[in-house]
Amino acid sequence: IELRSGAVVVLLRPMGTDKWPGSTIQGYPLGNRRLLLVLKGIRASKQPGVLFHLYLDLPPGTLPGKHDQRHVGVLNFFDAVPPSDFESQERKPGRDFSYDITDVVDSLRSKNLLTHSTTVTIIATRDFPIDSCPLIGQIAIAVQ
Repeated sequence: IELRSGAVVVLLRPMGTDKWPGSTIQGYPLGNRRLLLVLKGIRASKQPGVLFHLYLDLPPGTLPGKHDQRHVGVLNFFDAVPPSDFESQERKPGRDFSYDITDVVDSLRSKNLLTHSTTVTIIATRDFPIDSCPLIGQIAIAVQ
């Protein structure tokens, strides 16, 4: 998933062995389990120098406010740039992050704000150098 200065919207899929009701978390029974937003293989060719905000089920074309209830976290690319020598680049996998989204999902569910196709929207705080090539290998939801 290539990040850019504008919003990037990704349809989420479940990870793990739990049964999943289609592509939505809208009706998924949590019980005592937690939902995690998992980002794998985070890397960049050089430091983009910006933060990326993550939002769950943000309506298309919406510019979120500072305290938007759909905000699930912030992604940075610190330590996601491989060393300059080629051999080290081949051996170094991208970084992984996970965000506990259980409370956000519960809140959005109680307000009937979850969509039928669960998405995450990634928005950079400002423009960044295009040659930094920030990438995320995979984004998914895991149940714990």
